[in-house]
Amino acid sequence: MVFPLFTAALSTSPDIWCQTVAPFLIYSIIEFVIFVALIVQVREEGWTSRMRERGSIEKKEE
Repeated sequence: MVFPLFTAALSTSPDIWCQTVAPFLIYSIIEFVIFVALIVQVREEGWTSRMRERGSIEKKEE
């Protein structure tokens, strides 16, 4: 939560409402990007595991 507060303090006017709303918007965008990245990661893992089952790519060594 420090990054959105710092970013809002530097990028908005010294109005209290702007500096109150901006961090929550920035934080929401960050959380949304993390959520989308998790979905993409899960889909990518599913795609690569199906490719490994078909033999298109090498099996992962653990």
